[in-house]
Amino acid sequence: MLFNLSIAALLHDVGHAPMSHLGEKFYNVEKIKQEIAVVCDSKEIAYDKFYNIGAPHELMSCYIIIKYFYNIIQCNKPSKYGVDFELICRMIVGAKFSDDDQWFKNLAIEVLNSKTIDMDKLDYIIRDPLMTGISVPPIDVSRFFRGLKYLPEYHKVVIEKQAITVVQNIIDTRDCLYLLVCNHHIAVYTDFVFEFYIKHLMLKDDKGENAKTKDKLVARDFFSCDAIGERLVTDNDLMYELKKYYTNVTDTKKISSYTQIITSQIFERKFLTPLWKDLYGFKLFLHEYITDDSVRKDLLVKMCDSEDYIYRRYVAREINRAIIRKHGEVFIVPRSNKFYFMDNKSSEFYIYIDGNLKDISELLPQKKYGELHSGAAFYVYGPQDDIEKVKEEFVKVVKNGLPSKDKIDYPESKPKWLQ
Repeated sequence: MLFNLSIAALLHDVGHAPMSHLGEKFYNVEKIKQEIAVVCDSKEIAYDKFYNIGAPHELMSCYIIIKYFYNIIQCNKPSKYGVDFELICRMIVGAKFSDDDQWFKNLAIEVLNSKTIDMDKLDYIIRDPLMTGISVPPIDVSRFFRGLKYLPEYHKVVIEKQAITVVQNIIDTRDCLYLLVCNHHIAVYTDFVFEFYIKHLMLKDDKGENAKTKDKLVARDFFSCDAIGERLVTDNDLMYELKKYYTNVTDTKKISSYTQIITSQIFERKFLTPLWKDLYGFKLFLHEYITDDSVRKDLLVKMCDSEDYIYRRYVAREINRAIIRKHGEVFIVPRSNKFYFMDNKSSEFYIYIDGNLKDISELLPQKKYGELHSGAAFYVYGPQDDIEKVKEEFVKVVKNGLPSKDKIDYPESKPKWLQ
């Protein structure tokens, strides 16, 4: 068990795409699952219980491990350990066993991939503040692991009371990351710009010879199983592909207007300006300018739908039309708020104190972000010299009321690679 957990912990992120979670959005999950089936069948590994679960990069990690690390792991494992590749993949995607007699394996799965505190989260919660420089509570990892305890009578891994302050610091640090880093207006903006620029280039590639300009991106070159596992594509490879239309093309007639606008934003850092810069500013803006509660709630639903951006595109284009700007100069970007106690209504991670299992909220007071912020928010970006006009037109469009979807003539565009 320990050897399998060690392998899963070491290799659980080998399937990340160029640009990490941003690039992961361009993985075709069905194609990855097909490749998993092929490699698992060749090694006689059961896969039907894990390959329909997990994030795209987790599935890609499973594929990479079985395809490229199988022989390495088998040849280098200590003789006293067996290798269970199905269990390793279950740990990575978080696919628990349904049988009660597999509870011990389920504990190992929770240690690596759970809804609350696990080794994956502990990794980025420590690393990200170090890399970004934000000030967060210190996390005493040694004390945390000394406080881990296995309770066979409960079939649970718990934290003993001496490490409760470490757990609190982990929760506070995670919330700080979402508030100060993940929801930072520049981070949200640049993620969005890269994502939609990549999508734009994929759609241009789909047009083939019918494309009027030459800027394009071939999805399989960067987001296929072969690209990740065989050619080992990196952030630099993708950035080079995106940048060549900015540096190497002198005839602007050969690249689209959108590419010209977006590449200057990305590579010259000519960022658009947000109407507000944080979640507090967002809340104050809406309550000041959108005073009708029903209009405000409806706006949140329509602007924050992560799967359907037809309303955000509609509002952005209405603003562009009013202030005479081009496509790519006004963006509306949704952002979910994932504070700890908004995500986890009931904790699966327990504090063991005086012979009882307690949730940390029972022992220490917690910040109630859910009372301050809704589960989702959004940013509005526009040109700095026209930002007041953007604000005026945004408020005007919202107050005039948003039409039903059938009245909006902006059909969804999805690259063939993702269909």
